[in-house]
Amino acid sequence: MKKIVLSLFLSFVVFSVFNLLAPNAISEPSGGPAGNSGSPSDATTCAESCHGGSAVTQAGLITSNIPTAGYTPGSTYTITASVSGSGNKGFQVSPQNTSGTLLGSLIAGSGSKIVGIKYITHSSSKSSSTATWTFQWIAPAAGTGSVTFYGAFAITQNTTKKSTLVVNEAVVVVAPVITSFTPTNAASGTTVTITGTGFTGATAVKFGGTPASSFNVVNGTSIHAVVGAGASGDISVTTPAGTATKAGFVLVIPPTITQFTPIAAKSGETVTILGTNFTNASAVRFGGVNARAFTIQNDNLITASLANGATGDISVVTPNGTASLAGFTFLKTIKIKSFYPDSAKTNDTITIIGENFSEVLDVTFGSTAASSFTILNDTMILAAVGAGSTGDVGLSDKSGTVSAPGFVYLAVPRIGSFSPTTAKRDEVVTIYGNELLDVSNVLFGGQAANSFTVISNTQIEAHVGNGNSGNVTVVAPNGSDSKPGFIFGTSIGINQQGNTNGLLKAYPNPANNNIQIQIPISLTNSKIAIYNLLGEEIFSHEIAAQTNAIFIAINDWKAGSYIIRWNDQSTTLSSSFLKSN
Repeated sequence: MKKIVLSLFLSFVVFSVFNLLAPNAISEPSGGPAGNSGSPSDATTCAESCHGGSAVTQAGLITSNIPTAGYTPGSTYTITASVSGSGNKGFQVSPQNTSGTLLGSLIAGSGSKIVGIKYITHSSSKSSSTATWTFQWIAPAAGTGSVTFYGAFAITQNTTKKSTLVVNEAVVVVAPVITSFTPTNAASGTTVTITGTGFTGATAVKFGGTPASSFNVVNGTSIHAVVGAGASGDISVTTPAGTATKAGFVLVIPPTITQFTPIAAKSGETVTILGTNFTNASAVRFGGVNARAFTIQNDNLITASLANGATGDISVVTPNGTASLAGFTFLKTIKIKSFYPDSAKTNDTITIIGENFSEVLDVTFGSTAASSFTILNDTMILAAVGAGSTGDVGLSDKSGTVSAPGFVYLAVPRIGSFSPTTAKRDEVVTIYGNELLDVSNVLFGGQAANSFTVISNTQIEAHVGNGNSGNVTVVAPNGSDSKPGFIFGTSIGINQQGNTNGLLKAYPNPANNNIQIQIPISLTNSKIAIYNLLGEEIFSHEIAAQTNAIFIAINDWKAGSYIIRWNDQSTTLSSSFLKSN
């Protein structure tokens, strides 16, 4: 049982309840005014405002019949106020907390009365050597706690005393009782809910005599306790009022997995699992997927073969729990079911259909890597053909490679360069590139070559026909390719070949915003054209007969060298100029 102590706190201060009219008589023979008990909430005391003399203090002036274990809420008790001395005597008492709140309620007795609701005082002074007053106090509600009775006493006009009495609320202590617990079978680390009564203040919970690793008293009727090392047997709960026990707890010892090998496997392969407490295992799982079959070799060894499986934990399920260990990798077997189209050029997209594509690392066409690929989902890949070759479509992941035959690579010619970049009719231009074996036509500025010879897959020699400046183009059954920069006609150099008489001249040279081009006077209309060094026509204009000059605005042209070509029905001249910044 919790011991409750009735304490007297005594502090003596100067206090007077009454003004004395004369020696041996008090000024308030029928009771002092409220607010003079000497409590902390009273603003002043009669010891200061009503009486003179020095303050004295004395213990034990207030007593009661309240048990030492404390008051029972709502019960009625007798309070006695008593003071000794010569002369007329009076008192005032109030049960309060430190904030000045009345605790409980008062019932006046013989020779006393209530003033200001929370104060009880004498209704008539007493002159006997020991003056005593009794009154009733009804204890406050449960949970109030300690109550202090503050009392002030007057003996004649020069003597005042003060005393206090502190009483505590009685605490009823009930021995604990366990009515049930759940679950009845539990492993270490499992939370068990214990139900009963009298659990408040519990100091220990045990499973089979072994302390719980932790517990929480939810309220007086419920405890949540976590099983520690534990043992089968009784569950016990200990409180200051005693210990309650209940039989029937069974400590469950779950399985453990210490290792497995191999750490990665495919469907149909066998994995060996080592651990403890495997007897009576009911399931083995790989990444949450049940094994195809398993054998319990002994309490510490299981062999299991995979079904489809999944990457994740390996787990062993027994009646006493489930053991898991992370780190298993399921190796999916990729499979190609189909692909389309079955023929394509470089950078064309092929759709590949199959299974287990999520972890594909490489895609090839005829043993040449795809230029790029995207895994749309586990059953579809979109892949761009690289500079491939005819053969198998191949897919690889970390577990291996699979392939499907039937892909045809459609080669498209590619021009890397050509030489020379300037040529006349019937001159030979050598074209370098890739996939040139199937070239069926060669063009210069859009005009077919007179003839060409495919030397190899990377080289063609072509004779210029009635070409134009512009692109060199090669054409094959699967596509074509072009490269700019070809100039048809006489090569133009520093000496202005084809313009030896200086009849075609540009000035200023270099020029910035405008240029004037001097041309021969012709009896017929003529034409002038200007090309950049890539052979691209930048400007052209028909010129009337008898014209000897033309002005051109070039302020928005790029800086660099330009070629001028002029011709009429009988003559062609070439020249050049430089455009500055």
